[in-house]
Amino acid sequence: MYFAVSSGAKELTLDLRPQRFIHYRNIQYNFPSSNFATPMPTSVEHLKLLFCYLRPSPTFFGLSNLKTLELSFVRITKEDLESLLSYTFSLQELKLSQCPNIDHLRIPDVPSKFNYLDIDLCWIRALEIHIQNLVIFNYHGSVRFRIIQGEGSLFKEARFQFSCGDAIEYAITEMAPALPNLETLFLIGFSKVCEWNQLL
Repeated sequence: MYFAVSSGAKELTLDLRPQRFIHYRNIQYNFPSSNFATPMPTSVEHLKLLFCYLRPSPTFFGLSNLKTLELSFVRITKEDLESLLSYTFSLQELKLSQCPNIDHLRIPDVPSKFNYLDIDLCWIRALEIHIQNLVIFNYHGSVRFRIIQGEGSLFKEARFQFSCGDAIEYAITEMAPALPNLETLFLIGFSKVCEWNQLL
């Protein structure tokens, strides 16, 4: 890990998949965030972590040049994720897949270039957005959730894929009104596909 950071690598993937994965409790490894415990700029622009715990250390200064963060089967608390985002000033894209410990996702207003969010099979109950540049939001899951938008935040395009039977009705009646600046809404529910464009 230290070599990857110190060598000037721009893309880093760390897959710590157990030999036999049955449950999240099989995840054993901690991502060594202490390697980023420096106020000096790091070269990593794209970071993908799989099957690990992620607990930023108290001396974590963030990843100053990170543009894309992808977490898959990563155990991280909502507080630690918010802290990580608060120190990742250049972040543009966040992808979360099957991260079980995040029920309330809050995107602070610090990563000003942030424009893409993808949530896949996470148990999100509430999504709180405080940035203005988020343009595209993709969601795939079976859990209904609330969207809380801060002042000035904009969604231009959203894609929802629900595995519940009334997904389309729910998205149009509950989700779309919460996104007043939405231009394109793409919905998938079971075998039904619907696309809705708001007339401006």
